[in-house]
Amino acid sequence: MNLGRQLSLIDKGMQTIASFPEFRNTPIILSETDPEGCAACQGPQNGYRNGPLYGVSVAEMLGRSAELARLRGVNLMGDVTWAFEFGKQTYFAGFRELATSGPEGLIDKPVLNVFRMFGKLSGDQIPLTSSAAKPVEEIAKSSVTTAPDLSGIATRAGNSVSILIWNYHDEDVPADAAPVELRVEGLPSSIVRVQRWVVDAEHSNAYAAWLKMGSRPRPTAEQMSVLQKASSLEEVEDRKMSREFLRNPLVIKSSVARQGVVLYRIVW
Repeated sequence: MNLGRQLSLIDKGMQTIASFPEFRNTPIILSETDPEGCAACQGPQNGYRNGPLYGVSVAEMLGRSAELARLRGVNLMGDVTWAFEFGKQTYFAGFRELATSGPEGLIDKPVLNVFRMFGKLSGDQIPLTSSAAKPVEEIAKSSVTTAPDLSGIATRAGNSVSILIWNYHDEDVPADAAPVELRVEGLPSSIVRVQRWVVDAEHSNAYAAWLKMGSRPRPTAEQMSVLQKASSLEEVEDRKMSREFLRNPLVIKSSVARQGVVLYRIVW
């Protein structure tokens, strides 16, 4: 992939709008802000659309386009994807879609689970810093071709904080997961509930489950049940954590797989 190309076009548009003072505060909607054209094209060359790479690229694009809007001082209202359904086709044919459709029914793709993660973010955005994040202008210029970009966004609503983290690289090749030490400061309670949802090669990924069962063109009813369960957003953790002193940050040690997206929700 070349996420930098997409972000550079977004940035040029924002800079153009910012150059006109009378339009600087006009709400911007990025229409069909997808990684490439030709949603109806299919085939092995578009196989990345079936797995987590498409999802993590969307997470990076959404987070970084919002960052570019703040940097350029423009009013980004939202981003829109063009999502289609292609009937009477084989499953996971490579179309640009949120769910793959066949005679036995719909199977959601990992990218839809990333949108579900964003749907769980609410309230006001709060600061998040990452020692492994690349500067957004560097990504727009050169994309992510050396070290991966490990970054994210965080929000607070009422008595909860949500933190979404992605581990993205243009090249979809095997790589070790990135260790993460999440430090959350200023929480008003010593005991919190921590939930975690994951989209990666092993979680929230019906495509991987379909490959494991032999890429069957016509799954049985039992197999469809397995695939549809695998296509839901998987919650992998729900536990209570405590700190000895309120002044200490909450520290969560974990990891994020390459081409993975993780969402934490902390409730007190």
